[in-house]
Amino acid sequence: MTTDGMTMYPTRQTGRGVSGRSLRLGRKGSGALPGSGLALSTLAGVVALFAFLALAGGAPGEQPVSSKEATIPFEVSGDAMPGDATGDRIEVVGNVRLTRGQFVLTADRLTYEKKSDTALAVGIVGASDGDFELTCSRLRYLAGKELAIAWGDPKVTRRSPLAEGGHEVLELRGTQVTMDLAEQRIEGLDRVVVTRWIDRRGFRTLDFRVHAEEVEIDQVGRSSLFRGDVSIESPTLGARADRAWLEEPLDRLTLLGDARAWGLGPDGQQTDRVSGNKILHFLKASRSIVFGAVEGRIRLQQGPGTVQARSGDR
Repeated sequence: MTTDGMTMYPTRQTGRGVSGRSLRLGRKGSGALPGSGLALSTLAGVVALFAFLALAGGAPGEQPVSSKEATIPFEVSGDAMPGDATGDRIEVVGNVRLTRGQFVLTADRLTYEKKSDTALAVGIVGASDGDFELTCSRLRYLAGKELAIAWGDPKVTRRSPLAEGGHEVLELRGTQVTMDLAEQRIEGLDRVVVTRWIDRRGFRTLDFRVHAEEVEIDQVGRSSLFRGDVSIESPTLGARADRAWLEEPLDRLTLLGDARAWGLGPDGQQTDRVSGNKILHFLKASRSIVFGAVEGRIRLQQGPGTVQARSGDR
């Protein structure tokens, strides 16, 4: 689907269904903002727009809204607001900042549609949910569903401190990135690249990089599911599979479906090679376990050797 000059890829909400399961997007009862829930104030030449859903009741003729159904209040500020603030379409330009709970969105221009309860941010766009930072050139924010969909070279970054010093930096790039703020999930679609770096004293080294058609990141469990022609590269390992599952707490990577992995020497030359239906690779230990239709070639001290096993062996 194409909208506002952008190609919108279907998210899990619309049943893309690669894995046969869907994300639960949105919350019951959240909806558009009543026309009476708008207030405008001007301070030192900066326009601030406060939008909220009244708990006792909305516009004339509307049914009262309970506190369980109320949308979280948000605030939008910027340099100027052309047009009528009481209309169905509100535009804010220049140093735009939208704040809603932990979610913060900045942009050069923002257009808010009251009926659909959505906002389109364009220009130099940034967003944060307190864990990940996102940059792009276009972002559509569905306030009622707590969903942010980004295009225009979107990049999502997360920095986590390491116990031994320095930081682990996780980066996600793709044609489209969706942040589900309610479910604390991030989805990347089409030509996805996820890279993990180790940053110490200003020097950044590659830990691993994953290419796939799509990825789904669980921010709570800190796990990532990759689908579609998955390839992995690291200083010591290369691999390919139909799917891959990264479990960060265990520092474990599971390769599924026509899984192949090979070791890399100091100069990037291929050393050991294994294949099977399933490969468990422990990143820090540089150790792999292969399951099902196992075949491999292991370089021994005396020379190369070949290892084969029946299906179901490991």
